[in-house]
Amino acid sequence: MNQVARFDKCFQAAAELGLEVLDFTSAEFESSLPIMSINLADFTSKEKLFVEAMLEPTIKIAGSTEIVKYGVAVLGRKVK
Repeated sequence: MNQVARFDKCFQAAAELGLEVLDFTSAEFESSLPIMSINLADFTSKEKLFVEAMLEPTIKIAGSTEIVKYGVAVLGRKVK
């Protein structure tokens, strides 16, 4: 419960500072996503990929496209 309370405080602080926390979990992977993949080299350029898990969220300035911190993600192959 302490971890949940701490997490909630972080989100409140981010909102007060005018920041947005973005989570791309389950999104189709595109090179334009503001994330760094730790396993992109494991796939070919022809494979369809998705964001399997976010290890760190992307943080951007609310109401803009300015990225403060790129997220870190693990990718997976899309199953047909």
